Amino acid sequence: MKNLPAKNIIEIERLQNILERKKYAQLIFVFVGFWMLVVFIILIFYGTGRLHYSDTILSVLLGTTMVDICAFLGLVIKYLFKTNA
Repeated sequence: MKNLPAKNIIEIERLQNILERKKYAQLIFVFVGFWMLVVFIILIFYGTGRLHYSDTILSVLLGTTMVDICAFLGLVIKYLFKTNA
């Protein structure tokens, strides 16, 4: 990379940055999807009577799940589509 013109180096760095963003966005998407699946399974087991939790625990579980989803997806969207204003 030392012998490349500055324009090419900037373009390579930009492409690497895009690839890294895509990779981390996909990892966060998989993590959020997995967490939602776990919460869904817990709710199914609770609904069928296999698990016994108080309403407070279920409310906290659902509330934190929604906050996690909104925060993770918000961060990903903000980072992927940030403006240079």
